[in-house]
Amino acid sequence: MTGVIALEPGTFVMPEEECPAPYASNSAFAIPGAGIPCIPVPMAMFEQLIKKPIIVYFGDYIPKVTVEFPAQDHWRAVLALAHTFADCVNRHGGDAKVVYLPDEGICGNSHFMFQEKNNREVFEHIHKWMQEKGI
Repeated sequence: MTGVIALEPGTFVMPEEECPAPYASNSAFAIPGAGIPCIPVPMAMFEQLIKKPIIVYFGDYIPKVTVEFPAQDHWRAVLALAHTFADCVNRHGGDAKVVYLPDEGICGNSHFMFQEKNNREVFEHIHKWMQEKGI
């Protein structure tokens, strides 16, 4: 079996008719005033994606409310979109999960969690998920 493991992706695909309005953000990476959009795809393409289990990881330092610092606010909006994506996948019969590492007791990770001193701990979390999914 194969699966999708995403480490802080910048956006998500969703069925054309289900893409939400762009998530408002002070992001320097998004078009000013446009927010963080999803990528609309045909339902047939989305259905191919959701045949695989999907897990999406996020590290620390992501605010829960809008903040002025563009990089932090960017990831706040992307994390919110990740939850919308996972809900959409699961609603259509897929298997998607969003992991915010601090909620798992794994702290001290930036966007580059694979380069952090505790990258082994992050890997072990990913590996456990892979084993659970038969990957």
